[in-house]
Amino acid sequence: MNNTQIRAVNPSEVSYETENGAKVTLSPEIIRQYLVNGQGNVSDQEVMMFLQLCKYKGLNPFLREAYLIKYGNGPAAIVTGKEVFTKRAERHPDFRGQEAGIYVVTSEGKVQERKGTMTLPGERVIGGWAKIYRDGYQVPIEATVSMEEYAGRKQDGSLNQQWATKPATMIRKCALVAALREAFPAEFGGMYDMDEINTIDSGALPRTEIVPEDPTIIEHADMYEVEPEPAPVKMGEQRAAHYDSMPNGEAGAVELYCEECGLAVTDKVAKFSRSKFEGRVLCMADQKRQAQ
Repeated sequence: MNNTQIRAVNPSEVSYETENGAKVTLSPEIIRQYLVNGQGNVSDQEVMMFLQLCKYKGLNPFLREAYLIKYGNGPAAIVTGKEVFTKRAERHPDFRGQEAGIYVVTSEGKVQERKGTMTLPGERVIGGWAKIYRDGYQVPIEATVSMEEYAGRKQDGSLNQQWATKPATMIRKCALVAALREAFPAEFGGMYDMDEINTIDSGALPRTEIVPEDPTIIEHADMYEVEPEPAPVKMGEQRAAHYDSMPNGEAGAVELYCEECGLAVTDKVAKFSRSKFEGRVLCMADQKRQAQ
């Protein structure tokens, strides 16, 4: 496939550059083909809202930085991926650090504020808190959130798997995101993390990068067209070693993850990355950063 092929101009297409420098092209047709999660039928208005959010915030939905989710006849949810808030905050010149933790009811019935997510047997998580330190502010920007308000639930009212098994981790993250949005409104205004929407089971959402059939949709599509022989695997990269040990045709069953951000990557992206970055498995965004 020639990466310089000419594609017919679609007046509904919008092209923009992401924060990492990739050029992304979106249209209602592309969104419906690749980017809708859930079994619901998204409306034209919901599609356009998703498109405009991605463009305005420079999000790459093919790297799972943004999700359009609709179940049944309910309204669609537009949320960001797990790492968008923290990675962008870390790169902001005014960011000076963060603290976050949880509120628990101890076995003696006392409410206790705790840094981190550790709980003891017999304790119950009831909320989360976070503080963001920003240059130019004399005091940290704080946020507190309630477990009752944020906990994700199934249709029968019971907690979904993520909230049932990791309540402290989930509520701490919601508090951190809320504090970051308040501390950096220009960067995060209108953006919501997937775990803040209690009708979504974030553990069920896909994490693997999306590879469009049309290579012109993403600027760095040449990664998907070249399949060189993998470079020798570093001994420390267990997943990549396991990948090479699989018989031909079975490698698709192995999940590979970016060594920098933990994002799941496709076989082709992993092969390209290992051939160019000394055996390392990197997602598209981190390959771009390493190459700069």
